[in-house]
Amino acid sequence: MRNEIYARHGMVFREPQLRDYFEKQSWYRPEKIEETQLAAHKQEVDSRLNKFEKENLERIIKFDLKKRGQ
Repeated sequence: MRNEIYARHGMVFREPQLRDYFEKQSWYRPEKIEETQLAAHKQEVDSRLNKFEKENLERIIKFDLKKRGQ
């Protein structure tokens, strides 16, 4: 769920499992970036998230941490 929010903003994923999954989605349009730019790319995508997306990400992260007992 968390990664879908990022994918909808064109996030490029380093992890092959995520990259393969989202590349199969008709709506996914990854941005064209170099591998060396992934960290800066994530920050740029983070800056584009709206209030609701940020709140949903916080909820998902809290749920994941609680589920893991952290």
